Amino acid sequence: MSPLAKSVGMNPKASFLAFCKTVYAEEFVSFVVEDAEDKEESSTKVEFSIILRPGRLQLWITILLIASGSFITGLPNTNVFIVILKIIGSALIGLGTYLGFKKTPV
Repeated sequence: MSPLAKSVGMNPKASFLAFCKTVYAEEFVSFVVEDAEDKEESSTKVEFSIILRPGRLQLWITILLIASGSFITGLPNTNVFIVILKIIGSALIGLGTYLGFKKTPV
């Protein structure tokens, strides 16, 4: 197991696993680590520049769900089985939209 942070001279290096709500494109952000105790005289503070990248698997699952749901809901109404498939297709579109945007399609 590698250490969380190691400092060589004045250049600290660290490994973080950060989770955020939704990232649609690569973003450069600042990540600040501070001492948990609030001291008035001095406070330890380290700032890192990190890159946030979107989850590729979630993006492909979202596209697949929305595309397959759209195809299924476009089928003609010929029998009861197709109507049930259309309801499932609508659910797939809703699930794909929720995964992609964390909102319901209302």
